[in-house]
Amino acid sequence: MLRRPLASRRGSAYLLASLALLALVAASVGAMVAVVMAHAQRVSHQRDGVQALYLAEMGVEEMLTRRANGESLTSLSRTVQREEERIVPSPDASRVAPIAVSDQSRLVVGSYEVKAEPNGPSWVVRSRGLVATPGGRVVSREVQVACHRSHGRWIVEQWEQVP
Repeated sequence: MLRRPLASRRGSAYLLASLALLALVAASVGAMVAVVMAHAQRVSHQRDGVQALYLAEMGVEEMLTRRANGESLTSLSRTVQREEERIVPSPDASRVAPIAVSDQSRLVVGSYEVKAEPNGPSWVVRSRGLVATPGGRVVSREVQVACHRSHGRWIVEQWEQVP
């Protein structure tokens, strides 16, 4: 008769050990999910920042190209969107409204605003790229380019990202 209470104690010890092991596994999985989600957020923010930087650089390139073609622009702004897997700027707008992200696979990439000012014999072009996240946050990056014209081409003296 002594064996029966001992067997029931042994079964409860296995049950407690199994529950403790299950709790450890659940805590480990929870911590791993938290780490993965934090990393995904950092990667997403970094991707949006790089995309905003590329948009700012796209604005500088467009401004310099249009000025090289004889246009006397001092500012422009564009909204850039996806079109059949190509990224294309929309027609000029006098002022780009705050960008909004379409829920249909992020059709709107972002926008850029560019201003060019003479600085002696050189020109300073300042461009800001903006990307809206699905959560409504706007990520912006800005570049400033000092350049001068020589033999019909723009020569860049300094290209820097503005903090």
